[in-house]
Amino acid sequence: MTIAPVELPTSWPIRQAAFGLKHFQTSGMAYGGAGQTSTFADPVWEAKYTTREMQELEAGEIEGFLGTLRGMARVVLAYDVRRPVPYAFKGQGGSPWGSPTLASFSRANGTLTMENWTVDMTLYAGDYIAFQDTDDRWHLHRVLTTVVVDGSGDVVAVVEPRPARNLATDTDAPLRIRNSCCTMVFTWDAMDAEQAVGEGRSIPIIAHQVTRAFV
Repeated sequence: MTIAPVELPTSWPIRQAAFGLKHFQTSGMAYGGAGQTSTFADPVWEAKYTTREMQELEAGEIEGFLGTLRGMARVVLAYDVRRPVPYAFKGQGGSPWGSPTLASFSRANGTLTMENWTVDMTLYAGDYIAFQDTDDRWHLHRVLTTVVVDGSGDVVAVVEPRPARNLATDTDAPLRIRNSCCTMVFTWDAMDAEQAVGEGRSIPIIAHQVTRAFV
């Protein structure tokens, strides 16, 4: 059975959020006493959202959203609400960045090569880029080094995490730039959440990336 992820509402009354990568590493001592760190899986995104103290209408929106996830896998297309669009276009509507597509990628170099951006625009460190692979999995990447799009609309960006192993994408896969997202599972204390809504308190919610395909 496949489950359609629910879009995180853009009007969600979020007061604070944390969004970052969880790394899977072990540390130990190598022969001779040198420190050694081993990575045994690709990192995944984690998010921590906290709502504002809510008025009645806002509380109803949150309660309704959480209600859509009950009885499901709590699967959400989640993103970093602090950077919903590239910094260069903060507060702007539409798609002023053009219609960018993924041309190629390099896991070894940790880069995405992209086309069809607005000429001469800047991608700042901290901007996000997302796209789907041929199995409908969402891949979310954060720009690590500020770069400028060239006169042809092309740019190569160093990103985290590195492109996944055995990644397969359609030719010229479109990029999701506004609310760049990945598929996450939400977890929260349902009883506490309902009580918090009733009392007008904030609700803490944790989200973890899932890497299997959803449609």
